[in-house]
Amino acid sequence: MGDYGVTIAILAFTGVAFAFKRHGDTAVPTLAIPSEFAPTWVNPETGKARSWFVNPLGINKDFPPWAVFGTMVPALGLTFLGYMDQNLTSILINRKDHALRKPPAYHLDLFVCGAVVYPVCALLGEFILTLVWAIRMTTDVVFYSQGCLSRTPPPFVR
Repeated sequence: MGDYGVTIAILAFTGVAFAFKRHGDTAVPTLAIPSEFAPTWVNPETGKARSWFVNPLGINKDFPPWAVFGTMVPALGLTFLGYMDQNLTSILINRKDHALRKPPAYHLDLFVCGAVVYPVCALLGEFILTLVWAIRMTTDVVFYSQGCLSRTPPPFVR
């Protein structure tokens, strides 16, 4: 139930908003939703809506050359952050304490994420840190014993 708490809350309060909207007693502010699925930003200089593809070299004027070099500093910082995140993740996950019984499943999942998910996120401009995801994945590929009755977590099966 805890995994679906946010979804249940959204659905419940959406129902409450529609219930009050029908009675007309209370004005519940809602977001204006466009009638079609299209970019909604209008360029103030040209008065046209932007296209789906944004020109990385500038919209109204050329992208300045100095800015290319200025973006290298944060890019190097994010590269270092991603490298350290990946190394720390692999050190924490591949410990002998975890007793991975299905390491091919873990490594196949890392391969799929590296070949499919991360390139798509990079194209969309998103930066994903893998530590939380990898720790969650570890709980899926570790075998636990079922005979523990205390409040401590069950020990790993060796």
